[in-house]
Amino acid sequence: MKDRVRPTPRPGMVLEVDRSTPPILFHHGEGFRTEKLPAGRSRVIYPAEPLLGLADPEGAIRRALLNPIDQD
Repeated sequence: MKDRVRPTPRPGMVLEVDRSTPPILFHHGEGFRTEKLPAGRSRVIYPAEPLLGLADPEGAIRRALLNPIDQD
């Protein structure tokens, strides 16, 4: 069975904080709190959603070893 490939539904991004950026939600102890970050000196990194796991990891490794990329 061929491993399923799907596009990432939500790509990651980097937000450059400026004066119009609202307060950012942070983990704080057992809860959360919002903080206003300094404009022009802060970046917020939002990771992409994780990809699906391989249905057959051992088979995928075997196929990769038997069929290396760019090997003639």
